[in-house]
Amino acid sequence: MTTIARGPLTARTVRLLMPMAALLVLGLALLIRAVDDGALRQYSGTALYASMVWTAVLFLWPRMAPLPAGAVATAFCWTVELAQLTGVPAELSARSLAARLALGVQFDPVDLAWYPVGVVPLMVLHHLVRARHRRNHRATSSPAPMADRTAARGEGAAAALGALTAPGTRRVTVPVPASGSEREGGVRHRRPDTRRADAITDRAASPPPGGRREDHRVRSEARARPAGAQ
Repeated sequence: MTTIARGPLTARTVRLLMPMAALLVLGLALLIRAVDDGALRQYSGTALYASMVWTAVLFLWPRMAPLPAGAVATAFCWTVELAQLTGVPAELSARSLAARLALGVQFDPVDLAWYPVGVVPLMVLHHLVRARHRRNHRATSSPAPMADRTAARGEGAAAALGALTAPGTRRVTVPVPASGSEREGGVRHRRPDTRRADAITDRAASPPPGGRREDHRVRSEARARPAGAQ
């Protein structure tokens, strides 16, 4: 009955589906009652009664697992059937049609075997629907394979590059302060090393080594001598 639910199998979804399932069971029971008046009508009614009890159990407890739900429905049907031995359901059925449909009139031990016939197929269907829902949930919540994640990253990088190179994109140049060097137009230029030039000048101004030392002394004495002493 719950196979028509293709979304998440939530408690609300189950409660919405159970009245529809009960109406389908009731329609099937009325159809069999209209076309047959023998044993099929009697025993199919017993089995379909148990099916309607199963829908009521899941409506009240929508999160119940298939096995407990089927066990509760079957136990309720057996309890009602055994209660007919007391005569109380017969008295209530004589006063109300609703009590006659819900509680029955006369005990029949064969009915005890037909109740599970109307519950077990629904238990199996309930189990299959829950198992399918769990598989779909795992498939949707599992992480993407490594190849898919790598492809997604490549597509993201390509989209970012396309946005940067698109026409009309405003480009902002961030100035970088010069430290130990000067930058002009984004090109780094080294400062001239003035210490090396100063060292060359000092060496040129220093006295010549070796044989040129005497000539240097003579020129110095000539400059220091007064002009009239020559």
